[in-house]
Amino acid sequence: MKSALQRTITKLSIGAMLLGLVSCSGGENTMSPNNSDPDGITVRADLYPNPLPSEEMLITDKLKNVNKGYVFVHDLSFVSLITGRVMVFDVLAKNRNYKGQISAAQFASFAQSSSRSELYVAETFYSRGVRGERTDVMAIYDLETLSLKHEIILPNNNRGLNVALKGNFQVSQDESLAFIFSFTPSSGVIVVDLDKRKIVNEISIPGCSMIYPFRQRGFSMLCGDGGMVAFDLDRFGQVISEYSTEEFHDIDNHPMFLTSAKVGDTLYWPTFTGQLVSVDFSSSTPRPMDPWNFVGDSGYLPSGWQLITSDNKGRLYIIMRANAQSGEHKYGGDEVWLLDPVAKKVVKKINVKSTAVTIEVLKTSQPTLVVSSYDLSLDIYDVKSKKHVRSIGGFTANDFYLVHASEFGQ
Repeated sequence: MKSALQRTITKLSIGAMLLGLVSCSGGENTMSPNNSDPDGITVRADLYPNPLPSEEMLITDKLKNVNKGYVFVHDLSFVSLITGRVMVFDVLAKNRNYKGQISAAQFASFAQSSSRSELYVAETFYSRGVRGERTDVMAIYDLETLSLKHEIILPNNNRGLNVALKGNFQVSQDESLAFIFSFTPSSGVIVVDLDKRKIVNEISIPGCSMIYPFRQRGFSMLCGDGGMVAFDLDRFGQVISEYSTEEFHDIDNHPMFLTSAKVGDTLYWPTFTGQLVSVDFSSSTPRPMDPWNFVGDSGYLPSGWQLITSDNKGRLYIIMRANAQSGEHKYGGDEVWLLDPVAKKVVKKINVKSTAVTIEVLKTSQPTLVVSSYDLSLDIYDVKSKKHVRSIGGFTANDFYLVHASEFGQ
């Protein structure tokens, strides 16, 4: 026999089901006030109001003022790599900072355009999720709506699958070509025509890695021999000239981070030992400059993932760790140093509230520092006053590896 509680639950369940049938009838009271079901339960349809009008779903708003305070945060999602994403935040807004996201699966790489109002993701899928037939693609998203515009298949399935770095995926300075790092079985670059939406070249460059834009349509790479190679391309993506430098990267004694920052025509890399290494790209060939030891006897060393960036005033920002020991170059730090690379001096030091792992600076007239920390939040600092402005958190995140300041309209 059913208990009184079981009978009550059964009646409530049947009543809820019948109410759903009434709601699906378009608002008409088709059941009489004394209608009964086979179990003798009376449903008073006249007591229920007409259903609310159907809500229109999938309404897409447009992102506004993307060039003011927006950043694209790459959540690699190490715990579930096939669900990685790039999240969009307005870090200057006082509330409702989260604006949306796009997918970025399986060790994806992200790039953006400053003139096309487009976002790019190079990603990899398997037919069985984590195994099966592999498919590499370059997805093109609309910047304002975050909707997919186009997808380019990378047929050779040789996209480099490695932890997110900006050097994995770059757009040429004239924004006509995209460069995707490949690594199966040797390293190279996949060249994509952004106007024709197709692959126009694949260049094998064994022993070299990462991509750094060079001249208007070219790129350069760091190589295992301590030097650099650079390629100049025509408008069809074909190589018209190639350059190489002498060794300038002392890999054994002063290994460089792969993350770089650009000021004008010069690229800068910090080393594990506190030197700043630079290459001038203003001439027809890359020209390495003399390194600068900027830490002195401070007891601090560079440490972090995306640990260096630059602002519109020509200054560099580097995450610094106190009393750093060998092997702690990825741990992050408690200070961010501002450097003037031309005058070769430390301009300012900003203390951060939580250990900084990744940093970025908004491309605005008044520099704002964005810090991704171990507590999975974005901490915002006013560079001029060195004060913490706000923390953006409370959302589900796994691994904030990279932060890209919006370059649209810059």
